[in-house]
Amino acid sequence: MRTVRRKISKSVYAMMIALFICTIIITSVRMNTLKNESNMLAVTEQSLVAELEMQNETTAQLKEKQDYMKTKQYVEEVARDKLHLVYPYEIVIKPKDK
Repeated sequence: MRTVRRKISKSVYAMMIALFICTIIITSVRMNTLKNESNMLAVTEQSLVAELEMQNETTAQLKEKQDYMKTKQYVEEVARDKLHLVYPYEIVIKPKDK
């Protein structure tokens, strides 16, 4: 009967060792996968931060343009360029057509 117990206990130890080794392998594979995923997310984060900065700059430029479009100077500029309007006291000199 003693020999039977030893065989059982040896097989239990062998199974525990095999389970421990499998756990280590699975953990290391998963750790490498997570590390790669973390690196990819870091690259994505950097590109998104750069894009956010560009969008913030664009927003600031549009805000400046919007503020400028509310000024009298912009209205006069558009009236002169697009509508060809002038003040009554101004003299317009046009070049001759060739």
